[in-house]
Amino acid sequence: MKTWIALSASTLVLMTGCFASPAKPQPEAVKPQAEQPAPSGVTLKRVWMLSGLEGFTRQQLVAARAEMDLRTLPRVNAYMGCNRLMLSAGSVTNEKISFGNVASTRMYCDKNMALEQAFAERIAGTFTYRIEGHKLVLRDASGREMHFVAQDWD
Repeated sequence: MKTWIALSASTLVLMTGCFASPAKPQPEAVKPQAEQPAPSGVTLKRVWMLSGLEGFTRQQLVAARAEMDLRTLPRVNAYMGCNRLMLSAGSVTNEKISFGNVASTRMYCDKNMALEQAFAERIAGTFTYRIEGHKLVLRDASGREMHFVAQDWD
């Protein structure tokens, strides 16, 4: 009986130690920062429909329902017609925004894989941006642009 009590007490102590240890913080490649308002006072925090990406027609982008959701900055979600993409926005200023830590679900879709791959490769990095009315333009360091239109624009 004493052996059973000692064994039970030892097991309880070991189990308590498993639950009591705090989780170690994971380092992040991109450090989120607070958004500063765009120069025009229009916020980035909305859903933006991709309307221009080198190598793809506007019709292809519309058919794929390609979008980037910035409403929950610094967390960013995107959809290019098949998988959900998750990424983070790092530094956001009046002129620049950076994206990193791109991940996605892993379904195979015959039609939209090229679009998804191109967007995932292009979005990782730092961009200058400008908002022109209901349009957002992201320009990378080499001058290539991605064009978006606000989803809630009438």
